[in-house]
Amino acid sequence: AAQKTAAQAAVAAQFNLSVIAYEAGPGLVENGVIEGGGATGAVTSLLIAAARDPAMQGFYEAGLRALQGAGLYGAGRERPVQAFMSAGPFSKYGAWGHLEYTRQPPELAPKYRAVQRAVDNASTPATRSLPTGCVDPLYAPWGLSDAVFYGPPPLAAPA
Repeated sequence: AAQKTAAQAAVAAQFNLSVIAYEAGPGLVENGVIEGGGATGAVTSLLIAAARDPAMQGFYEAGLRALQGAGLYGAGRERPVQAFMSAGPFSKYGAWGHLEYTRQPPELAPKYRAVQRAVDNASTPATRSLPTGCVDPLYAPWGLSDAVFYGPPPLAAPA
């Protein structure tokens, strides 16, 4: 993945274009399920276990380092990495969330810890302590508009 990302960044640079990471991060789902295929229970259980495994943090951090190495973010970069998605339950349709539910303890969320470490490492001391989040869905059950978010963006390009 790192080599492919670096190659894409090199092609974009030839045309004076930037590459950004949109909906970045590991999402584990059985092939074909989203398109309407049936899930295999044992495969779904294995993928969910992998998403919860503490080793996922190191795997994800390696992926983020690959993005940084390809020049997609880091010191002096103004290209954001948008991590997908903050919270969502793991199911046969994928293990997409960095948290499985709002207010999940970080020690139980290896993908969340990896992104938080990347944010801490890429941010400035002035922005590192600012809270980021959104209003609990119980207070906004109709959906989350921009008005319910507070703080700086969850992942922002470093200054």
